[in-house]
This record gives sequence, C-alpha cells and structure tokens, in this order.
Amino acid sequence: MALLSTMIKYLGRLIGGLLIICLLLITPLTQSYPNGADQKANDGCLCHGSAKEITQVEIIGLPDNFESNTSYPLTISISSEIESVLNSSIGGFRLLVSQGEITFQNQNRSQSLDYGWTHTEEGSKFLVWNFTWLSPNDNTSSVDFKVFGNAVNGNNDPYGDAWNYQNTKVGGVGNIDDLIDFEDVHKLEAYEKIMLGSAITALLYLAYIVIK
Repeated sequence: MALLSTMIKYLGRLIGGLLIICLLLITPLTQSYPNGADQKANDGCLCHGSAKEITQVEIIGLPDNFESNTSYPLTISISSEIESVLNSSIGGFRLLVSQGEITFQNQNRSQSLDYGWTHTEEGSKFLVWNFTWLSPNDNTSSVDFKVFGNAVNGNNDPYGDAWNYQNTKVGGVGNIDDLIDFEDVHKLEAYEKIMLGSAITALLYLAYIVIK
C-alpha cells in the first residue's frame, strides 16, 4: 500500500510538471515595440507570427531610376483590415535603406535605431510616416529599400495583429544593368541552345534509322 501511495505521489508530481511545461510552451511571446523596432526586426515583426496579406505595406514615391544627389519625398503607408483602437498604438515600421540619407518630417514620430529607422511611441499612433531620401552621388549603383509594417489592434497582445513588408531595388539613371539579371538571361539562352541542339541531334538520329 505504501509503495502504491508513493507511486501515486510521484505520478502526480510528474503530471503537474508536464502541465507547467505545456503552459510555458503555449504561452505567446508578448514582446512588443511601441517605442520602436530595433535590429531584432530586420527580418520582420516575428513576435507577431508570419507576414499576413490582410496588411499591406508600401513606400510611396520611389522613382523608377534615381538621379545622383537628389532629394525624393517618400511616404511609408500601412493599410490593413485590422481594427485599431482610438488613441492607442495602431502600427509601427522598421525601414532599412542601403544607401543615401534619410530625414523624417516629424521627428517625434520616428527615430534612427540600429542602422535603420523606426517609429517612436508617438509615431505608433499612426499608419503613415513621411520622409525625404537624399540619393547617393553614384547613380550607376542601385539602392535596396526594405520596410516592415505592423498593424496592431491595441490589446497589448500579439494575437490579432498583422504585419507585412515591401522589398524594392531602385537603380540609378547610370546603372547599365537596369536591374536586369543578365546572368539569368544568359542561362536561359544557354538552356534554349541546349534544347535546340538536342532536338537537332534527335532528328538526325531518326533520319539515320529511317535511311538505314
């Protein structure tokens, strides 16, 4: 009887421990960034799950090709089906630009952080942020623009929020590549040549069989 009692006691402890572990595993990460997103967000708002199509993020005003040392007025815009709460945090962004200088119009709504740009606590109450991009002196290069945007419902919980991103490459007017991957074009041409050569070889072989 004593042995059975001891076994039940340890079994109860084991079940209790397993329940605690399960609760820890299913508890969501409630980390949020109302004061701005640092380098941890360089790959997205991962504490809110994966990117979702119900949120759209874009940089409005990017040129097809940029002139050197030229200022371009741009806008980060987030649109989403997420219902926000009035006078609460409704969104945020993380902007990465490979070249040029960035200046935001409303300094109290945005900030430079970890070699990128992001919202402030005041800026998290908006879904639109205006800034100016001064292009680099070298217009033969290309510039990468990557922006992550998150639409939040203000419940201080990652559930119900949705983020997405836009990744754009803009070439300078002197960029002779014109953003076309010529290596892929050459691969395609080589593939076509191989297919053509194979077809001709097959036809010649069939002709040889028939004549023979």
